[in-house]
Amino acid sequence: VFVSLCSCQSSIFGGDFFDDADSVNISSIKQGSASYEVEQQNLAIRNVSEFKSFWKKLHGGQQPLPDRPTIDFDSEMVVVSVMGTQNSGGYYTVITRAGFQDGQMGIEIKHRKPGEGCITTTSLTNPYHIVKVEKNSHPVEFIEETTITDCTD
Repeated sequence: VFVSLCSCQSSIFGGDFFDDADSVNISSIKQGSASYEVEQQNLAIRNVSEFKSFWKKLHGGQQPLPDRPTIDFDSEMVVVSVMGTQNSGGYYTVITRAGFQDGQMGIEIKHRKPGEGCITTTSLTNPYHIVKVEKNSHPVEFIEETTITDCTD
């Protein structure tokens, strides 16, 4: 059971951005709960040097550094959502859809937090999701929604 707490960022277009937007295909690259040196942020990465830098920060001091996914930055770009450091497990973030409208790209991000009664790990987590989309030079608007898991049943 999910209780929706919409700490949504409203669209500059009013209403639901995706009602009239042209859909954009997204392809998941990597999702996890431990981003080492990256704090809460949403990014659009349009070149390989920015992606190399992000990938290195994402994996902190890991040796060897995991192989970086191959992205064709001539035709693709990377979109990232990092939820930020959380005090326990049970947190999750996912980029669910993308679209174009009026010269702007919208990216929908859904975050989930554990509610009362949820059993979680006590370790710090930092959930993230990385996807690739068709490259463009349009401004990107991140539209976020937060849901709390109800574990009281």
